[in-house]
Amino acid sequence: MTQQDLATLVGLTRTSITNIEKGRQPIPIHTLAEIARHIKTDVPGLLPPTSLLKQKISDRLIKFSEDERSWITMVLNAKETKHEGKIPTGPAKSR
Repeated sequence: MTQQDLATLVGLTRTSITNIEKGRQPIPIHTLAEIARHIKTDVPGLLPPTSLLKQKISDRLIKFSEDERSWITMVLNAKETKHEGKIPTGPAKSR
């Protein structure tokens, strides 16, 4: 399947598919799921390795509270271990 074929199936441009592949364009989760369906894989199969995700976001986590950083780390670890199919709930809201 070409990038153009996939783009047509999910309602994007070929350029968008290229940019998503290179990490230059954010992708809504429903579009990610649609891409996974068309290429017959699961969403985690489309994500980079957890170690790479952790490395790339470590500098960006500084702006978050400790609770938020803990939650993000838990989600990344859940992807790594598949967390028995459970997605951790969000961090507690500050009052």
